[in-house]
Amino acid sequence: MILPEFEQMKTEHGKLGERLNSVNKRLDDIMVRLVDQSRRIDETNKQIDSVRDELVGMIKQINMQIDGLHGVIVRMDQHMGLQTKVEDLAIASEFGCAGRSHKPGHHHRIDLVPITGPQLPWPRLPD
Repeated sequence: MILPEFEQMKTEHGKLGERLNSVNKRLDDIMVRLVDQSRRIDETNKQIDSVRDELVGMIKQINMQIDGLHGVIVRMDQHMGLQTKVEDLAIASEFGCAGRSHKPGHHHRIDLVPITGPQLPWPRLPD
């Protein structure tokens, strides 16, 4: 009586062993795939890091170029401002209002009678 039950347990144990081996083989296959995917992920991360480093370098170069252009624009703006002031002073001097503030667009009466001799700050008396 014990012997037939023992034989049956032995048979079932063998079947369980086969199933366990099959499951272990599937787990090994899954592990191989996971290791391969992990390796691919690492390679992809390295490529991403490389591209990021390249882009950061390019952004730094572009920022330096923008800073240079900003400096040029500021200098041009300052130059234009100085040029406008010089032109305003020249106009003011030409019209006899040097020393007074001359506003662009403000026109003085122009005397078309030629002045001989030193230019005086008061109106010329008729001859």
